[in-house]
Amino acid sequence: MVRRFFFFFFAFSLFFLAGCTSLPDASAPQPFDVSVPDSAPIQLAADGPSLDSDPNTLVSDFLLACAAGVNDDFATARLFLTSASAQEWNPTEQVLIYDTATRPVVKSGEEKEGHLLVSVNAKGVASLDSDGVLTPSPEAQIAASFALVKEKGQWRIDAPENAFIISQASFNAAYELAHLYFPATTGDALVPDPRWYPSRRLATHLLKGLIGGPEETIARVVTTAIPGGTSLSSQGIEIREGVASVFLDGPLPETASARSLLRWQMTHTLAQDTSILAVDVKVSGIDLVDAPLPEGPTFSLDTRIGLNESAIGVLSVMTLVPLKLSEQPRATASAPAMSPVTSDLVAWRHEGELRIEKTGGEAESAHVTHESSGTPSIDRFGYVWAAAPEGAIAVRSDASVIELALEGSKDLSIRSLAISPDGARALMIAEGEAGGALWIGAVLRDSEGAPRSILGVEPLRSYATGVSDVAWTDGTSFVVALARSDEGRGSGGGLVEVDVGGFGSAISTPDDVVSLSAGSSARNLCVVDVQGKVHCRSGALWQEMPGTVKEIRFPG
Repeated sequence: MVRRFFFFFFAFSLFFLAGCTSLPDASAPQPFDVSVPDSAPIQLAADGPSLDSDPNTLVSDFLLACAAGVNDDFATARLFLTSASAQEWNPTEQVLIYDTATRPVVKSGEEKEGHLLVSVNAKGVASLDSDGVLTPSPEAQIAASFALVKEKGQWRIDAPENAFIISQASFNAAYELAHLYFPATTGDALVPDPRWYPSRRLATHLLKGLIGGPEETIARVVTTAIPGGTSLSSQGIEIREGVASVFLDGPLPETASARSLLRWQMTHTLAQDTSILAVDVKVSGIDLVDAPLPEGPTFSLDTRIGLNESAIGVLSVMTLVPLKLSEQPRATASAPAMSPVTSDLVAWRHEGELRIEKTGGEAESAHVTHESSGTPSIDRFGYVWAAAPEGAIAVRSDASVIELALEGSKDLSIRSLAISPDGARALMIAEGEAGGALWIGAVLRDSEGAPRSILGVEPLRSYATGVSDVAWTDGTSFVVALARSDEGRGSGGGLVEVDVGGFGSAISTPDDVVSLSAGSSARNLCVVDVQGKVHCRSGALWQEMPGTVKEIRFPG
């Protein structure tokens, strides 16, 4: 018996592996989705199989029941399966997400001795694995085949693959983007690891995810304070009057600092459950209530640094207040940058050089002639980053240069990069045939915060062409500027806010954007349009800045 369930990702081609090379012919698409109640919280619901359902109807209704399955542990969906399959099926191993604007095409084959195959084809947008890691892919195609047999005179699905198909709208209603938090290797910050979990019993999913450890792409740039061999006890987690009591079985962290880190990452992660106001952690019966919570770094991401013909300064309303630099920039200067933690460290470009100035008690000024490109990006450790021919460079205010390789990306030529405020991730724009392509990687640092390389560099397939600029907001989201194009998604030169590990949403923009910078959220943006005019967004409104201002950027 043939059974297939595939989800393939291709940048520019669609492949069908269910015994056909093109979409099958079918009648006009019919409405297909799960009804969503108006009241919160959203609970999707579906009915079991109807008596004497034909194969196409059975499979269509099964997909509806799967979409609602997160709310009833797939009890209704199992009614569509044979008795043996209902016991063995594990649908949460993979979630296949299709475009809500389209409908799956369901078509049955010929019946042979009480058996037949029903094919399902849909336009995919992403997949989710059993660990809650989402992989977007805008050019994907879902191709599935279900084997049907007669059981007690009714068609039932036999031995389906451990996966289920759901529309993006239904997925967003049933699942929630949350973050597991792991300590940075420096021990002074928490790094988000994005996951999608069912909104139902979110706290339990978060706890199990923390115990399971970080996702592979950032595993080498973070640590965890949860000792190996730790498990969730039979008591699990109890939430009463806003206090979550967490019961863990396993070894107690050996040092006071490790116990503080464990409580920190538990508290910060579980705070995403809106029913939780405080967290009490017990490890093998020992309460960690006395372990103090670290504070973490403090950022100033909404200060605006500007550049005009003769000065770099901080913007106060509409006025540029010049900084006290040893050498003010000339008219050819560009791309000002400021540290995300202090206003005493700034950088800019001048006639091919990268210039860095540290003001305050230990004033330093550096002219860096090492070949580089792109707007400087300053991390919280005081390193000034720029793209370089062999990867990237990170420069201190004393002009010492660290050359950094991009691990996992052979011959990738990047033209600019941006470091996240927590210093853990790098966004890079690489040269491509159809404009810039967006890539992401994790920053490996030593215990003092000095960068060593960029690991796990991989493309963001949703932004494979037409990217003109990118900017972080916080450590969990960023904004992409798409260049105007006569065809494709980039048409119109728009802005898109993107969640790390999630989906993007369009932002209205006053004109075609050449460059952009972002504050602590996408509500604080400044862009330069194709005419060289500067516009800044505060809330939902855009305002054109005085013509004397050439650029305005936020720290980072």
